[in-house]
Amino acid sequence: MKQTNRNNLKIIRGGQFDKDEAPKEFVEAYATQSRLMGASWVYVRWNVLNSPDAGSLVQFFYIDYDQYGIEDFHNFWDPRREVVKNMEHTTVDCMGSDRIYLDEMQFLKLIYSYHHITLLRGYTLAENHSSYEFILDEYEKPTLRAKHDVQQNFSTKDEVNPKKKLNVLETYGEEIFRRISLEVELLLCAPIRTVSSLLTYMLMRFISKDTLIAEQYIKFSEVDNLDIFPDLTIGTLYRNEISELTELKNSKTSSEDNSDIRRFSCRSLLLCKNTYYISNIHFKLDGLTILDVQPVDLIRISSCEAALILSGTEFTSIYKFNSDHLPLPWLSNEFPLANFENSAINGFMYMIFKPDNNHVDRDIFLLNEDMYGSMFVSYENQIILSSRHPDFLNMLRNNFEGVFNRMGLTPYLSHVQSFKLFSNDGSIYDFIDSDFTNFIEFLDLSDDNKQ
Repeated sequence: MKQTNRNNLKIIRGGQFDKDEAPKEFVEAYATQSRLMGASWVYVRWNVLNSPDAGSLVQFFYIDYDQYGIEDFHNFWDPRREVVKNMEHTTVDCMGSDRIYLDEMQFLKLIYSYHHITLLRGYTLAENHSSYEFILDEYEKPTLRAKHDVQQNFSTKDEVNPKKKLNVLETYGEEIFRRISLEVELLLCAPIRTVSSLLTYMLMRFISKDTLIAEQYIKFSEVDNLDIFPDLTIGTLYRNEISELTELKNSKTSSEDNSDIRRFSCRSLLLCKNTYYISNIHFKLDGLTILDVQPVDLIRISSCEAALILSGTEFTSIYKFNSDHLPLPWLSNEFPLANFENSAINGFMYMIFKPDNNHVDRDIFLLNEDMYGSMFVSYENQIILSSRHPDFLNMLRNNFEGVFNRMGLTPYLSHVQSFKLFSNDGSIYDFIDSDFTNFIEFLDLSDDNKQ
């Protein structure tokens, strides 16, 4: 770990410092309340002290709680307001959740923990990670606070074997850092108000082996084992269908007669290491508290069977930008709806997100239902808009055409064609995976898909 105390700071002139090594003063921080979805964007602003190079520093962290830890990181010195807003628009706003403001210690705990978790899981740190390592030093200043806090957390269970307490880092590994940040992570869990959201979120946590979060919603006196999928690695919940087991309503025990005991079945589509599974799990609830979890079956299925389960109608519109001398607008920032950009071999993909995660409240959950749709911009200046819902496609088209209208580029934009397609994965994704550079030519080979 890079150490940056005042004894080794590089003084450049008149008691001032290079911006990287200058002291930083915490101003504010927030994180998205999307912990139950398995990821958060975290924002922080610092004042840079005694440096002629910069007066402020803004940083963004993307934490993948389930796998990578700190997966992405961005650093901005003296950013203009629109730079920060554009960054939030294409990252934070895509999470569909509230922003929870953190105090300095809460922020430090979160970043300190997941920096080390990234390393413990064997992943490479962000290329520019040295730009945030002063945060690690800030947390460790009060007499190696982390080790002290964790030893306190584990003191009861370690009293039986004093040697464990001396080697708590080696004994508990990742869990030591999870305990440091757990209180903060619980603040970032969205309130659960419905049975559907409770069951879907818990299935996400189970398939992610995230027992520290899952156990907060479970009555331990009746649930012994939270490893619901012991034979699977960490995976993704693609679909979940919830149904109440009404035939069991009349089978309550005498102790359950006056309580809100209900039982539910969750039939789910999971993806683990490129293999699909159908699982059936039974839950016993008292209100919004889980009393029992019973795995019923787990069946491996083919990718073709999974594609059939996920298949549906896709509504698509194609545009062409016709100019040899004007650049295509940078749609990531100009598009008014929150969107996340990914580069591909033949262009740029934009996933366009809804402002909330209300799809978890439905009895049938689909992973991509947090999106309005997708937009793909090819290197041939062909733009493809796609959605599973015709109303959403019309909204995307109106917003897209509005960008060109505001910029005076409407004369260069032409609507080529619209389709109603039946596609397993979404035609944009099939197109990206193909060797084609023109979407119309790609569809010409799939005429049997058109309806």
